[in-house]
Amino acid sequence: MRTWVPGRAKVDRALAEAGARAVFDTLREAVSAGEYDQVVAQLPTELSQVAGPVPPFDGQGGRR
Repeated sequence: MRTWVPGRAKVDRALAEAGARAVFDTLREAVSAGEYDQVVAQLPTELSQVAGPVPPFDGQGGRR
């Protein structure tokens, strides 16, 4: 993650990454897999790496 993320938030890199992961986890639960992929595709590489992929669907309408 670039220094502008922790610098802008005025926190260290580890805390900035944990916060970003929490935002992506919440977003992943709130939107469809396709919508999540579209959002992540628009992010700079260092943020898309923190975002992680959409987990597979469990076949019952939810994600595992």
